[in-house]
Amino acid sequence: MSGFALKLKIIEPHENDLDGTYSFCAKCPSNGNCCSKVRPGGRIDPPLLFDRDVRQIERFVKQAVDSFSTHASNRGRHARLMRAEKDGCYFYREGRCAIYHVRPLDCRLFPLDIIEKCENKFVWIAYTQFCPIKFDALQLLEQAKHLIQQLGDNIVSYARAETPGLDKEPYIELCDVHVPIESRVVREGHT
Repeated sequence: MSGFALKLKIIEPHENDLDGTYSFCAKCPSNGNCCSKVRPGGRIDPPLLFDRDVRQIERFVKQAVDSFSTHASNRGRHARLMRAEKDGCYFYREGRCAIYHVRPLDCRLFPLDIIEKCENKFVWIAYTQFCPIKFDALQLLEQAKHLIQQLGDNIVSYARAETPGLDKEPYIELCDVHVPIESRVVREGHT
C-alpha cells in the first residue's frame, strides 16, 4: 500500500509515552534505525498488534484498522501486523515514528522479546545486532518487565508468534518469563 496519504503531525513524546523508550535510544546515531528496517523482506518483521494497540492507533490516526494493518494469521486470535512500506514501518515518516506516543507494545519492548524456548517455557531475549550502540540487556529488562502486563492473555500468542525476519538473528537469553498457567492453556480455535 504505497502512496501514503495520511498526514500526521509529529508529536514530541510526553513523559507517560516513554515506557519502552530506553535511555540509549536518544543516543542512536541512526535515528529510527529499528523502524527503517521494518519492511517487506527486511530484517525486522512488522510489529505485532493486539486489540489495545489497534484501539489506540485508530483513535490517534482517525482511520480504520485495515488502513494501517493486516490480519496476522497464525499469530493469535486478536493479532494483526502493522503494514510495512519500502522505506520501513507504515508510520515511519520524516525519519521518525509518527505515532510514537501510541506505538505498539511490540515496538516499546524492542530489542527485547519473549520466545517459547520449549513447550510452555517462555524466555526473555535481547536481539544483539540491531542497535548501533552497546546496551545493558539486563538493565533494559528491568525497565521493560512492567510493560508485559499489557499483553494480558495474549502473552502466549506473543511468545509463539512466527518471526521469519528475526528467526536467524543473534540474541541472548536473559531469564524465564513467568506465565500464569491459565494463560498457557491455548484452546483450539483461540490461538
